Amino acid sequence: MKKIILAAGLLLLAGAILPVKTLAAELDLVSGLNNYTVGQTISVRIVVNPGGSPYDTVSASGTFPANLLELQSFAANPSFSTMSPDNSFDNAGGTFSFGGGIPGGSSQTADLGTIVFKVKDAGNAMVSLTGDSAIINAGQVIPSSNGSVNFSLSAPAPAPKPAIKPAATTKPAVKPAPKPIIKNNPAPSPTPSPATADLSIPVVASNPQVNNFYYAYMAEWATSLIAAIAVIWSVASYFRSRKIKNRENKIHKFEDDFKF
Repeated sequence: MKKIILAAGLLLLAGAILPVKTLAAELDLVSGLNNYTVGQTISVRIVVNPGGSPYDTVSASGTFPANLLELQSFAANPSFSTMSPDNSFDNAGGTFSFGGGIPGGSSQTADLGTIVFKVKDAGNAMVSLTGDSAIINAGQVIPSSNGSVNFSLSAPAPAPKPAIKPAATTKPAVKPAPKPIIKNNPAPSPTPSPATADLSIPVVASNPQVNNFYYAYMAEWATSLIAAIAVIWSVASYFRSRKIKNRENKIHKFEDDFKF
């Protein structure tokens, strides 16, 4: 019983002292940033680290969240001049598979190529290599670990709302009141008065020639006036004498009628 316990203790001690063998070769995914917003693109490098072992072929298969990321393209490293005809990706299923070979092989760390994703939606996205990935040399798989990369995807910041300027209030244009149209009505012509005899005495002018004419005119005017008065008097006397005579005749007739 004591021997069994002693043997178990020695095994535990050996396990603690002896180093654990780890895989030196590695296929990893590397990106410059881990935070992106919707609409941006993400470049992910597929890095081959053979751990010092020679290799000539690399196959990298992986997955990504199809609801958050969209694989747009894959660009191979020119060192891998022989690309696999089965290279493909599926955005609906969120898978990809890329592979290539280096003629003559290599033992240096190199990029197989670069995958470009576009961010579709906000969330936490992980792109990882699956167990189908492998580093191969002369048909033999080199034991290796497969890496992954995580991203924090966010919605873009809302665009600032433009400042709303108050609408400019414009006063309605005040039209000047129309000027009244003044018609030039002709002045009413004076109503002609009935012709009347001008009996006014003309004013005597101071000019001697005019005075001579004035005196001659006055003499003629006076003569005409006297003649008119004489005619009027004669006519009046005639009718007056007839009226008296008719009255006398009537009296004589009346007297004759009453004579016995």
